[in-house]
Amino acid sequence: MLKVDGVDTTKLWYLWTIWMSQFFILLIVQLYTFFYRLPVAGQIVLHMKSSWDARLQLTFTTGKAIYLQIAEHIIDEIRRGRLHRGDVLPSTRALATQLSVNRNTIVLAYEELHAHGWINARYKSSTCVSETLPPSLASRIQPPVRHHHTAVGFNHFEFPKPNEPKKKGFQVIFDDGLPDVKLAPLLALSREYKRIFQQKTRWQLLGYHDERGDEKLVQAILHLLSQDRGLAVAADNICITRGSQMALYLAARVLLHPGDEVAVEHPGYKPAWHAFSLAGARLQTIPVDEGGIDVAAIARLCKKKKLKALYVTPHHQYPTTATMKMDRRMQLLALSEQYNFMIIEDDYDHEYHFGAQSMLPLASMDQSGHVIYIGTLSKLVAPAVRIGFLSGPASFMQSVLAYRGVIDRQGDPVMEQALANLLLSGEIRKHTRKAVNVYRQRRTAAGESIRSLLPGFADYALPEGGMGLWLPLPPHITPSHLIAHTQQAGVSIVSPEKYFSPAYQGPTGIRLGYASLNEKAFEKGLRVLAGAL
Repeated sequence: MLKVDGVDTTKLWYLWTIWMSQFFILLIVQLYTFFYRLPVAGQIVLHMKSSWDARLQLTFTTGKAIYLQIAEHIIDEIRRGRLHRGDVLPSTRALATQLSVNRNTIVLAYEELHAHGWINARYKSSTCVSETLPPSLASRIQPPVRHHHTAVGFNHFEFPKPNEPKKKGFQVIFDDGLPDVKLAPLLALSREYKRIFQQKTRWQLLGYHDERGDEKLVQAILHLLSQDRGLAVAADNICITRGSQMALYLAARVLLHPGDEVAVEHPGYKPAWHAFSLAGARLQTIPVDEGGIDVAAIARLCKKKKLKALYVTPHHQYPTTATMKMDRRMQLLALSEQYNFMIIEDDYDHEYHFGAQSMLPLASMDQSGHVIYIGTLSKLVAPAVRIGFLSGPASFMQSVLAYRGVIDRQGDPVMEQALANLLLSGEIRKHTRKAVNVYRQRRTAAGESIRSLLPGFADYALPEGGMGLWLPLPPHITPSHLIAHTQQAGVSIVSPEKYFSPAYQGPTGIRLGYASLNEKAFEKGLRVLAGAL
């Protein structure tokens, strides 16, 4: 303890430190308020309870007291639905400053609102819209005006969708073949995000980047395609996209002209059909069987029409899961050269193959530049991770990049770099091996449940890969009857309408995703399905 002239200087120093810290805290708060909450003159800035600011334009007129005009304007905003119950209003001092009026004017306006039950004023606290408006006032509140129609013409887009139920309230949900998000490598991904934002060059990621995608991810994809899928491509042949659907859209827009003929698998992947239709293409459906798409039917079509493109999922046909045999692959490539059409190959779940050896993509055997190859990382990580890629001839890809720059300046550079690091470090490969083992076990258990529980499926053969199973429906079972029965029992299935054209009247089937369900849940849902069959 140090004393000077009998005064305890240690205690004085302690009190002075506390006072100065409080002074600087108040100073920081005032500076923040000045620079970041400075209102616009002539507007009421309302600090909403959700922390958003609502700016309300207000012009005063003569012939009526200003405080009444302010009160009526706030009432009008409550009635319109812009202000909600509990929204915080500015203080009388702040609002007076904003509107360049006397503070007493705002006090009178708030008193008028409070007297009629529109607002609540808490002592030494905020003033807010009343949480419990009287019925006579609440009945006058109108929902915000939404204009449903316009006299200005526009392109109307609407595609038929099956009447699928909401996913809430079901005990078992059969999707059409999605990965189990609980297996996603979230910890590894979060570590990469943290590492990226801790590096000194992190600010560079927040600027504009190449339409092609993060250079590191492009190189990682090139390595993946070369080592695992047999493609010999360069960076000029690649474009990173926000998922495979964006890749399909870009391919369709760059490749097709209105009136072009495009062949698609039937049953098939309707979002691809929609992308081609938006580009003005005329669709020709080609049947599929246990060996994939009917190549003979394609040959017959080529003799009748000038085919511009063929969309195909040869690895695991969507939705039937059939793997295209090698002889058909060779025939298909030969047809593309003979009739000069492009093959759009969608390899949406390449890694999830359980046979002795996974077949390489069509693109790996293409020698004439007739294959556009589409892949995705969403199935490897999680559906919400929208990272895909598109590969094709360099001249074609140049146009793809130009078009991509118009609709989407760039992708997500942080996510792209994080996934690039996970790919190059081997973390994705490690995760894939783990997921494949889990899905293989679930696939085996699903097959056993089908053979034991479903009548007529005693000889059911499991597909070689994929995350879903295709069950042909007996002719006497209608999809609507099946869905109604399963829904009543708390089980959701995907409507077969999702895979077939509206005019189709033949036999259908259902696709049961098993990868996202454990064995117990799959068997429980299958018992309900067996009751409907």
